[in-house]
Amino acid sequence: ASGSSHYLLTLAEAWTSSLYIEVATEHWPCKSMTKRWCQLPTHGWVTVNVDGLVLATRPKVAIGGVMRGSNGEWMGGFDMMIGMSNIFQVESRAMLEGLKLAWA
Repeated sequence: ASGSSHYLLTLAEAWTSSLYIEVATEHWPCKSMTKRWCQLPTHGWVTVNVDGLVLATRPKVAIGGVMRGSNGEWMGGFDMMIGMSNIFQVESRAMLEGLKLAWA
């Protein structure tokens, strides 16, 4: 895995560990290869992908996002725990943070 892919895997492992989720990461396909699942932006543009996660058993929720350039290169990312519980608020906050990342 490339440096940025390794960083993402490390973040994912740490994040799932913090939620006390058992994860068998040795079976993750992205350990050995990166699959492209989104269309790359036009030259000079970036793509920002965001998501939010709400668990009924936890008081806080998680959001995160990544920004990639026109060659698919890692340009930045974010992850944070927030106190909102409505999925629409969570996804909206993820989009807001993604826009902040893109405009920074």
